[in-house]
Amino acid sequence: IGFAPEEVFLSLESAPYESYLLHQSHHARLQTGMPVVVKLVRTDAISQFLCDVDLLELIETTIGGPARGRTLKNAVADFATVLRQQLDLTHEAKALETLRRDAEAVDVLRGPQVLRELSSPSVLTVEHLAGTKPRDATATFDRQGVARLLCSAWLRQALMGHIFPVEPGAANIAVISDKQVAFTGGVFSSLPGDTQSNLWNYLIASAADSPDQAC
Repeated sequence: IGFAPEEVFLSLESAPYESYLLHQSHHARLQTGMPVVVKLVRTDAISQFLCDVDLLELIETTIGGPARGRTLKNAVADFATVLRQQLDLTHEAKALETLRRDAEAVDVLRGPQVLRELSSPSVLTVEHLAGTKPRDATATFDRQGVARLLCSAWLRQALMGHIFPVEPGAANIAVISDKQVAFTGGVFSSLPGDTQSNLWNYLIASAADSPDQAC
């Protein structure tokens, strides 16, 4: 990012609090005192996994029939696209910025601030939102209420928002209160407006027990 850690961070934990195949995340605090999360692409992941993707295409020659070969080719292409997006954190940064703009108009949802000047394709620095993981939140809040909150926030984004999380889970969800939840990272996607409208109308028809309209 063009800065030495001590220039911008008051503290930066050397040990990651989360570590996965592609990324690891560290708690830190800016010179201003603001708590942040610094997400890093693992340096060994880029070369290793992109090489593996190239090798996956060789499997096509061992599967009989053109139809099965096309299916595998499409699957490998989709997998490679998602993998490259996950290895370039600018995609996640843009998604979180879009989510934050959507959240400004929705009380139930909150998005972390992305610190662009402290981010790059291999580093993502975002505001650390004070909240609890879903499994821990049930100790404080009503279990069904937390589940209803998560479903409402996700459905709102999928059916009315500009972007929604594809793989919401314990690692990228924070329950802020019994009335607000935050999606803090991961893979995001979006749906065309016509598709959102069709799904929304289908849910309304199903709730109204109208099979003809649902069909």
